[in-house]
Amino acid sequence: ASGVSAGHHHTCALLSTGNVDCYGLNNFCQAEDYMGGNAIAVSAGGYHTCVLLSTGNVHCYGNGESGRTMDYIGGNAIAVSAGASHTCVLLSTHNVDCYGNNWNGQDADYAGGNAVAVSAGPIDTCVLLNTGNVDCYGGNSYGEGNDYADGNAIAVSAGGFNTCALLNTGNVHCWGDTVFGGAVEYLGGHAIGVHAGETTTCSPLHPGHGHLYDTPATRPAPGFQSLRSAE
Repeated sequence: ASGVSAGHHHTCALLSTGNVDCYGLNNFCQAEDYMGGNAIAVSAGGYHTCVLLSTGNVHCYGNGESGRTMDYIGGNAIAVSAGASHTCVLLSTHNVDCYGNNWNGQDADYAGGNAVAVSAGPIDTCVLLNTGNVDCYGGNSYGEGNDYADGNAIAVSAGGFNTCALLNTGNVHCWGDTVFGGAVEYLGGHAIGVHAGETTTCSPLHPGHGHLYDTPATRPAPGFQSLRSAE
C-alpha cells in the first residue's frame, strides 16, 4: 500500500498497482474496491469514497445523497477530500471545487487562486493557502470553522468539531471543541503530519519521537501520537 484513508466506518488503501482496496461497512457500497489501475490518491468519507485518477479526474462511489459522489471530469484535479456528506477537489488552478450537502455552506467553492491543499470535514471545509494561512468555511459551532492567519501552516485537517494545522515549526495548532481534548496543541516540534478525527487528533512524528499517550481502547497506530493527551 502507498496510501490509506479511514472514513466513518470503512478504510481504503491505495495500492502500488493503481487500484484501491477498501473494507469495512459497505451499506452504500462505499467499501467497494476500485480496479481501474489509474488511482493516485484516495479519500474515504462518511459513507462514500473518492479516488483521484492519473487523468486528473475524480471517481466517487457510495452514498450519493446531495450529489456528494458526483464524478469530477474536468481533467485538472490534483487532490481530493471526501467529507461526511460533501466532497472537495483541489484543482491545478489552485482553486477548490466542492459539491454535496451544503446545509452549513461547507461545499462552497474556493476561487482565490492560491489554494495548495483542502480538507473536507463533517460540517466544514478548510483550505490551506500558499501564504501559510488557512481559510475555513461552513459549520462553526465550536470555532472549528475559524481561519488561521499566522502564516506558518503547511498542512490542515478538518475534524469533527475541531481543526488542526501542521506548522513549519514541527508543532500542531488546533482550534474548536476542547471537550474531548481533540483541540489540544502538540508543541514537541517533531510532527510531520496531522489528522483530526471526530474527537481525537493524531500526528505522525519524526522517527524516534513516536511515543503514545492514549488509552488502549483508542490508541492510534505505532508512530502516531495522540494529541488528545500529549505531553
